[in-house]
Amino acid sequence: MILYIGGFAQGKLLCARKAYPDYRVLRGEEDELPEAGEELIFDHFHLWFRRHLFAGDSPGEIADRLLLPERKIVVISDEVGNGIVPAEKQDRDYREALGRCLNRIADRSREVFRVYCGLSERIKPVIIPEDLPEELRIRGIISVGEDPHFLSGGL
Repeated sequence: MILYIGGFAQGKLLCARKAYPDYRVLRGEEDELPEAGEELIFDHFHLWFRRHLFAGDSPGEIADRLLLPERKIVVISDEVGNGIVPAEKQDRDYREALGRCLNRIADRSREVFRVYCGLSERIKPVIIPEDLPEELRIRGIISVGEDPHFLSGGL
Protein backbone atom coordinates (compact mmCIF):
# COMPACT_ATOMS: atom_id res chain seq x y z
CA MET A 1 0.00 0.00 0.00
CA ILE A 2 1.10 3.55 -0.75
CA LEU A 3 -0.38 6.72 0.75
CA TYR A 4 -0.50 10.21 -0.77
CA ILE A 5 -1.70 12.95 1.57
CA GLY A 6 -1.98 16.71 1.24
CA GLY A 7 -4.32 19.64 1.10
CA PHE A 8 -7.25 20.17 -1.22
CA ALA A 9 -6.32 20.56 -4.93
CA GLN A 10 -2.58 20.10 -4.37
CA GLY A 11 -2.04 17.56 -7.17
CA LYS A 12 -2.15 14.27 -5.26
CA LEU A 13 -3.98 12.38 -8.01
CA LEU A 14 -1.67 13.74 -10.71
CA CYS A 15 1.40 12.58 -8.77
CA ALA A 16 -0.10 9.14 -8.16
CA ARG A 17 -1.13 8.70 -11.80
CA LYS A 18 2.38 9.60 -12.98
CA ALA A 19 3.83 6.93 -10.70
CA TYR A 20 1.13 4.29 -11.35
CA PRO A 21 -0.29 4.95 -14.85
CA ASP A 22 -1.83 1.48 -15.24
CA TYR A 23 -3.79 1.51 -11.96
CA ARG A 24 -7.57 2.03 -12.16
CA VAL A 25 -8.84 5.15 -10.35
CA LEU A 26 -11.69 4.83 -7.83
CA ARG A 27 -13.52 7.92 -6.59
CA GLY A 28 -14.27 7.88 -2.88
CA GLU A 29 -17.28 10.15 -3.21
CA GLU A 30 -19.14 7.62 -5.36
CA ASP A 31 -17.35 4.29 -5.85
CA GLU A 32 -17.17 1.30 -3.55
CA LEU A 33 -14.03 -0.63 -2.79
CA PRO A 34 -13.92 -3.87 -4.83
CA GLU A 35 -12.53 -7.16 -3.63
CA ALA A 36 -8.74 -7.38 -3.51
CA GLY A 37 -6.83 -8.26 -6.64
CA GLU A 38 -7.07 -5.15 -8.80
CA GLU A 39 -4.38 -2.48 -8.90
CA LEU A 40 -6.15 0.67 -7.71
CA ILE A 41 -5.66 4.34 -7.02
CA PHE A 42 -8.27 5.21 -4.38
CA ASP A 43 -8.80 8.96 -4.80
CA HIS A 44 -10.74 10.93 -2.16
CA PHE A 45 -10.41 8.20 0.47
CA HIS A 46 -11.50 10.78 3.07
CA LEU A 47 -14.92 11.11 1.39
CA TRP A 48 -15.41 7.34 1.25
CA PHE A 49 -14.44 7.12 4.93
CA ARG A 50 -16.91 9.91 5.79
CA ARG A 51 -19.78 8.22 3.91
CA HIS A 52 -19.25 4.96 5.76
CA LEU A 53 -18.67 6.60 9.15
CA PHE A 54 -21.90 8.61 8.89
CA ALA A 55 -23.73 5.47 7.74
CA GLY A 56 -22.91 3.93 11.14
CA ASP A 57 -19.79 1.86 10.42
CA SER A 58 -17.06 1.98 13.06
CA PRO A 59 -13.69 3.48 12.09
CA GLY A 60 -12.05 0.09 12.70
CA GLU A 61 -14.47 -1.70 10.37
CA ILE A 62 -13.88 0.90 7.68
CA ALA A 63 -10.10 0.64 7.96
CA ASP A 64 -10.19 -3.17 7.96
CA ARG A 65 -11.97 -3.15 4.56
CA LEU A 66 -9.04 -1.26 3.11
CA LEU A 67 -6.14 -2.88 4.95
CA LEU A 68 -6.19 -6.30 3.33
CA PRO A 69 -2.62 -7.56 2.84
CA GLU A 70 -3.25 -8.70 -0.74
CA ARG A 71 -4.40 -5.26 -1.95
CA LYS A 72 -2.27 -3.35 -4.45
CA ILE A 73 -3.62 0.09 -3.73
CA VAL A 74 -2.55 3.70 -3.71
CA VAL A 75 -4.64 5.66 -1.19
CA ILE A 76 -5.14 9.41 -1.70
CA SER A 77 -6.62 11.51 1.08
CA ASP A 78 -7.00 15.17 1.85
CA GLU A 79 -5.34 16.33 5.05
CA VAL A 80 -8.26 17.38 7.25
CA GLY A 81 -6.47 17.77 10.57
CA ASN A 82 -4.99 21.20 9.87
CA GLY A 83 -6.93 24.40 9.83
CA ILE A 84 -10.09 25.52 11.58
CA VAL A 85 -11.60 23.14 14.14
CA PRO A 86 -15.13 22.26 12.96
CA ALA A 87 -17.98 23.73 15.01
CA GLU A 88 -20.15 20.60 14.84
CA LYS A 89 -19.27 17.66 17.08
CA GLN A 90 -20.02 15.17 14.30
CA ASP A 91 -17.47 16.91 12.04
CA ARG A 92 -14.85 17.02 14.83
CA ASP A 93 -15.41 13.30 15.48
CA TYR A 94 -15.02 12.58 11.75
CA ARG A 95 -11.78 14.57 11.59
CA GLU A 96 -10.33 12.69 14.56
CA ALA A 97 -11.46 9.26 13.30
CA LEU A 98 -10.02 9.92 9.84
CA GLY A 99 -6.73 11.07 11.34
CA ARG A 100 -6.45 7.88 13.39
CA CYS A 101 -7.34 5.76 10.35
CA LEU A 102 -4.69 7.53 8.24
CA ASN A 103 -2.17 6.78 10.99
CA ARG A 104 -2.97 3.07 10.57
CA ILE A 105 -2.73 3.34 6.79
CA ALA A 106 0.61 5.17 6.99
CA ASP A 107 1.95 2.55 9.39
CA ARG A 108 1.00 -0.27 7.00
CA SER A 109 2.12 1.58 3.85
CA ARG A 110 5.40 0.80 2.14
CA GLU A 111 5.71 4.45 1.11
CA VAL A 112 3.99 7.69 2.17
CA PHE A 113 4.11 10.92 0.15
CA ARG A 114 3.06 14.43 1.14
CA VAL A 115 2.02 16.58 -1.83
CA TYR A 116 2.28 20.39 -2.07
CA CYS A 117 1.70 22.37 -5.27
CA GLY A 118 1.93 19.25 -7.42
CA LEU A 119 5.27 18.20 -5.92
CA SER A 120 5.49 15.01 -3.90
CA GLU A 121 7.84 14.55 -0.98
CA ARG A 122 8.48 11.03 0.26
CA ILE A 123 8.13 10.95 4.05
CA LYS A 124 8.31 7.17 4.40
CA PRO A 125 10.70 5.48 4.21
CA VAL A 126 13.17 8.15 5.23
CA ILE A 127 16.50 7.72 3.50
CA ILE A 128 19.69 8.28 5.49
CA PRO A 129 22.71 8.98 3.29
CA GLU A 130 25.59 6.58 3.95
CA ASP A 131 28.01 9.46 4.32
CA LEU A 132 25.94 11.36 6.91
CA PRO A 133 28.29 12.10 9.84
CA GLU A 134 27.41 10.27 13.04
CA GLU A 135 26.94 13.53 14.98
CA LEU A 136 24.09 14.50 12.62
CA ARG A 137 22.12 11.27 13.12
CA ILE A 138 19.25 11.50 15.57
CA ARG A 139 19.84 9.15 18.47
CA GLY A 140 17.03 7.38 20.28
CA ILE A 141 14.37 8.25 17.71
CA ILE A 142 15.51 6.52 14.54
CA SER A 143 18.15 3.99 13.70
CA VAL A 144 19.75 2.67 10.56
CA GLY A 145 18.56 -0.84 9.73
CA GLU A 146 20.33 -3.62 7.84
CA ASP A 147 20.10 -1.61 4.64
CA PRO A 148 21.98 1.63 5.45
CA HIS A 149 19.73 3.59 3.08
CA PHE A 150 16.49 2.97 4.97
CA LEU A 151 15.33 3.59 8.50
CA SER A 152 14.08 0.91 10.77
CA GLY A 153 12.17 1.75 13.88
CA GLY A 154 10.60 5.19 14.07
CA LEU A 155 8.78 7.45 16.43
